[in-house]
Amino acid sequence: MNRTIITLLLILIVSITVKSQTFEIDKFKKDTINRIDKKGFKQGVWRKYYPNNTIKYEGTFKDNYQIGQFKLYYEQSKLQAISVFSEKGVKAKTTQYYENGKILSIGNFYNQEKDSLWKLYSTNSILIAEESYNKGIKTGSWKTYYLSGKIYENFWYQNNLMNGLYKAFFEDGKTKTEATYVNGEMDGKTTFYNSTGLILETGSYNKSLKNGEWLIYMDNGTINIKETYENGKLKKTIRVNGEFTDYYPSKLPKQKINYKNGKLNDAFTEYYDVGEWKQEFKKGIDGYPDETVEVLVGQKIKRTGTYLNDKLQGKVTYFKVDGTLEKIENYNNGVIITK
Repeated sequence: MNRTIITLLLILIVSITVKSQTFEIDKFKKDTINRIDKKGFKQGVWRKYYPNNTIKYEGTFKDNYQIGQFKLYYEQSKLQAISVFSEKGVKAKTTQYYENGKILSIGNFYNQEKDSLWKLYSTNSILIAEESYNKGIKTGSWKTYYLSGKIYENFWYQNNLMNGLYKAFFEDGKTKTEATYVNGEMDGKTTFYNSTGLILETGSYNKSLKNGEWLIYMDNGTINIKETYENGKLKKTIRVNGEFTDYYPSKLPKQKINYKNGKLNDAFTEYYDVGEWKQEFKKGIDGYPDETVEVLVGQKIKRTGTYLNDKLQGKVTYFKVDGTLEKIENYNNGVIITK
């Protein structure tokens, strides 16, 4: 009777201790697993399960080192990763998978730290990034890609910090951004381009803060604004070319003016501080979705005219707040000549 009870207990007990060794009996495959020897080293086949009894991982240990092939699974039993370890488990070549079975990444480990080249893929098996490590330390060239396979970014790491030239590209291969990093921070000249290859903005950073003169360009390649920064703080703005709108504290437009070569030139319009912004529904066309847009209603023009090199030139028309004409003046080089 006692022998029968002991036998039943041995069947039910998952963990068995024999001469200071422990192991388990796999309740599904009925083999010996998860053995720890007298020295406390993991040996042989190891296999663990999720609470729902689906397999979590399986592989082999020798003297506490992972060796050969290890498999890791999602809770729904789908393969999550396969690693093939060297004799003492120092090195491992690993392939990770999405739950749809597609490859997520391929790379190497050294002492459980990422090492050498790693490739990352989209859920549709398209290469989206290449990363470089040296025993867990980010180093060398890193690249990211568009889903089309065209390069998006190319930058460099040194001792886990971005260093050197950073470049981003449009999908057609034209340069989008050029910058320089020093010890993980933007430092030095930076230039942003539009899709046609013209400069949008250029200036310098000092420890990731804008510093010195920055130039902002219009789409036609001419300078729009000059800005001066000091440790990230905007100190001065100079309008150079293009149309600008100034606003009242009420956020209503105060005036629309044009600059050419740093001086007021061409047509201008000034407004009274009246009107209000209202939201209007706009039905989408040509496949675009419907949207709500803000529309200024009740706006009243105060004065219109023309500047030439910062001075009024030609006819200037004044209006009353009710929209009726108040007066007309004519200017030459800023001097009124007739009313």
